[in-house]
Amino acid sequence: MKRKVTGAFFVMALLLSTMGLTLFSLAEANPLPAPPILQIYIGSDGTVDPSTAPIRRTGNIYTFTSDLTNSSIEVQCDNIVIDGAGLTLQGNGHMWNTGITLTNRSNVIIRNIDIRNYVWSISLTSSSNIIIYHNNMLTGWNIILDSSVGNQIVGNNITGQDTGSGYCVHIENGASNNLIMGNNFSDAGAAVTIYRSSGKNNTFYHNNFFNNYNNVVGWVDDDKGNSWDNGTEGNFWSNYEGVDANGDGIGDTPYIIDDGRKDPYPLMAPFDIASVTVEVPKWANISDLAETESCPAALAVVTTGTVATATVGVGLLVYFKKHKRAS
Repeated sequence: MKRKVTGAFFVMALLLSTMGLTLFSLAEANPLPAPPILQIYIGSDGTVDPSTAPIRRTGNIYTFTSDLTNSSIEVQCDNIVIDGAGLTLQGNGHMWNTGITLTNRSNVIIRNIDIRNYVWSISLTSSSNIIIYHNNMLTGWNIILDSSVGNQIVGNNITGQDTGSGYCVHIENGASNNLIMGNNFSDAGAAVTIYRSSGKNNTFYHNNFFNNYNNVVGWVDDDKGNSWDNGTEGNFWSNYEGVDANGDGIGDTPYIIDDGRKDPYPLMAPFDIASVTVEVPKWANISDLAETESCPAALAVVTTGTVATATVGVGLLVYFKKHKRAS
């Protein structure tokens, strides 16, 4: 047992040092006492607590009406949409604050929020069919997928809060069948980290990896079954040095991520993430639900071991306005 604990500590320390982030750096960056965090709950009955929080409920759609400063949101309800309307959710940067927390949740869409100054932007634990779409994130450790299956992270701008530190997406504890597509990952210590027996059938493509200290960190043995392309196109890597002799926009040689991983179809130019759109399912548009009613029940979904089936099970069809890459 002692060896296991020591090993786990060593592994975590290695990841943190590799990403250029320490607990001490968090404290040093915030030497003054932090203002109190307002904890906001979207309860199991669909109500917002406290009721004075600037979030308007229309059916099962929850829309920000102003910026939320020094606030965190805990979602205790399924089958809802949280729409930031382009406004900001901002923390105080101290301790282990998280912008939005979901535990044992399903069928939630998080969109159009500018999330900044937290340790974590969004934390998913044992959650499924969550869609994180068209958000901007600037936090220490941005998105964590812990034991979460069949989720989608699509069309987001995710940046390391301190250049060269933290991560953009962290996958651990068996998180699988997740789709990570059409995102900008930039200025992080590690854009993607894969840790502790994770990495089963997660799919990454059309993401842009810009100026990260490491693009991917984690044991190859924990990464079996992951895919770094969609069968014809992969991701854009700013440090790719290959050529495109036939001019088809795909590098002629794979991008080598590390000794055990590669992107066989690296993009030669950044992908236009603005071209990614999402068709939401019926449960995400119940605007006439009375505010006194509980969160609506969604149709039962049968998930399987493939990303494609999980994507359909969510009720979303991710498609493109244009199959193009920005020049």
